Amino acid sequence: MNLSQIRTMIGSIIDYDPNITSYKSEINRVVNEHYLEFLMLRNWSFNQTEVDVYTVPDLTVTGLSTTSTTGGTKNIAITGATRRMRGCIVQISGAGDERDNGEFIIDDVDGTEVYLSKVEKTQTTPFLWPGWHSANNSTITAKIMQRYLPLPQDCIFPIAINIRNPIEYGETGYRTMYQLTRRKDEELNLKLDLEGTPTDWVTYDQYPERVLDVADIPAFADDLQISEFGTAGNNWPAGDYEFKYCYNFRGIDGPLSEAVPFTVTLGNANLRFDTRDTTLTNQKGVHKRLFVRIKNVTVSGRTYAEEIFREVASFYTGLTTTSSTGEKFLEIADDDTSFDWPNANINPNMETLRTLSRLQDNEGRCWRIRLYPRPGGNRDDNGDKGLPIRVRYVQQVAALTQDFDTPRMPSDTHRYLVYRACEDLFMKFNNLSQSKYYQQKADKELRRIEAKHLTTPAGPFIKGAYKGGPQYNKPYVVLTSLN
Repeated sequence: MNLSQIRTMIGSIIDYDPNITSYKSEINRVVNEHYLEFLMLRNWSFNQTEVDVYTVPDLTVTGLSTTSTTGGTKNIAITGATRRMRGCIVQISGAGDERDNGEFIIDDVDGTEVYLSKVEKTQTTPFLWPGWHSANNSTITAKIMQRYLPLPQDCIFPIAINIRNPIEYGETGYRTMYQLTRRKDEELNLKLDLEGTPTDWVTYDQYPERVLDVADIPAFADDLQISEFGTAGNNWPAGDYEFKYCYNFRGIDGPLSEAVPFTVTLGNANLRFDTRDTTLTNQKGVHKRLFVRIKNVTVSGRTYAEEIFREVASFYTGLTTTSSTGEKFLEIADDDTSFDWPNANINPNMETLRTLSRLQDNEGRCWRIRLYPRPGGNRDDNGDKGLPIRVRYVQQVAALTQDFDTPRMPSDTHRYLVYRACEDLFMKFNNLSQSKYYQQKADKELRRIEAKHLTTPAGPFIKGAYKGGPQYNKPYVVLTSLN
């Protein structure tokens, strides 16, 4: 059943189905609440996915120089650093002042300039960066290492981590890795950066060090203002749009702001996005990403209207001048306060807009794993790709918003959503007996689903002939599996 059919069945049960927008929105909210909760209840096999996540090879650069600054800078030039290294650990040594040596985390990479934050262990200054206290002429060594491997942001939680890519790593690279709890990891006192072939992995739902994370940076609706700009070619189709945005820090998307309504009234118009400068507190790397909803747009006599938001950052042109961060997708740089739509590079026609990736808001959540031993390596071992780590995880799904949206679950489980929604709605209508009745039906349906989809029965066994002899105390039956 799709969302419309689920809503119709609910209406037939509660015998109340008014054709008003607010009521439909309330039904959709209740259905989605139980839909998303159901998919996180268990490790359902129908909501698991596998993907290779590539580690970042180590990078060690010697002979670096710094200059002494009164205010304390947060950047150092490291040749070979890339934006893939955001969130990696940097170990600085060789500075004349010991306050400049130590362990830091990469906030952003702009060309060869690497912006750092101190991994601080104190209570009073958790995000303190001491700055460069002394001038150093070609004496500093910087080692960049990926201690925590970020998983895809649609990962609700990881299930299995292995190395299973014979094409890119070779069959000798096959490894089975086992999960360690953080408590066991601490009891064994395993070295954080022991290098070798990984045999174990530890999960983190956030950085264990007390450092700023993207979820700590709220995005407010009034931090984004949109205005019409210009009449050049490759314009947005005239009509109504709705925008959201989020901050992106160390390559991780944060929680979304509330939608910013905006109406395009000109036939030939582009957009100008005015945002706040996130570097004013000397915090580098907090970029901005945009999401758009086609609200009411008419093109060639056909009206388009969607309930879903699409990720503008999924525009990819192959051009390095598309965004203000130098990336090949639309992302507004941290210090940019005004950014014009790049109409020379991207044509936002209706066909292109409707092929953008659908938003999956995960509220800034991003799982990370620490591999033990850490696959340090270098750029010569396996190119610049790093080690392919096969991750199997429970996947975050998009909410059901359009009438034709279908739950990512087998069709024989859809009735569970109907019964669970009826339980809530009857409670809302103060019909406690019917609410209790559909609670029992939903519980029974859940038990049936668990019995069917949480067990993998073994293949049938065929009884073979009896065997006997001196070595057998009694007749022995051979069972042969058909699998």
